[in-house]
Amino acid sequence: SKKLRKRIEGYLKGEVETYDNYLTGYVFGYCIKDADGEDVDSCWGFYGDPEKSSLKEYVDDFIKNAA
Repeated sequence: SKKLRKRIEGYLKGEVETYDNYLTGYVFGYCIKDADGEDVDSCWGFYGDPEKSSLKEYVDDFIKNAA
């Protein structure tokens, strides 16, 4: 059906976009250190635009829960 075809096309476009981000190095992560320079949290594997990839939300959530 047309509805199923559109859904599959959407999935495939997302896969191609993610793979392109991987190939072009458009992948991000973060590392949070304490006052002594020790790692206290990190997370990697955010693909695409950092503003849209929820990276900021992860960091904000860590800071909120650490306080």
